[in-house]
Amino acid sequence: MPYQGQIELVPLGPYKYHLRIFCKKTGVFTKVREALYSYNAQVTSLNTITFYGYAESAC
Repeated sequence: MPYQGQIELVPLGPYKYHLRIFCKKTGVFTKVREALYSYNAQVTSLNTITFYGYAESAC
């Protein structure tokens, strides 16, 4: 089953972005974070809000 959710990517500068992920399936953010690290992306801040049936992460 494909992932369902929403992703927002807002540029903050030439090499800086604000990424927000909204999803209902657990583990999606972990996969995105691993993908970012595989491209040597530097994550300077990470926030996650999770409760039954909802998850929001921002980095």
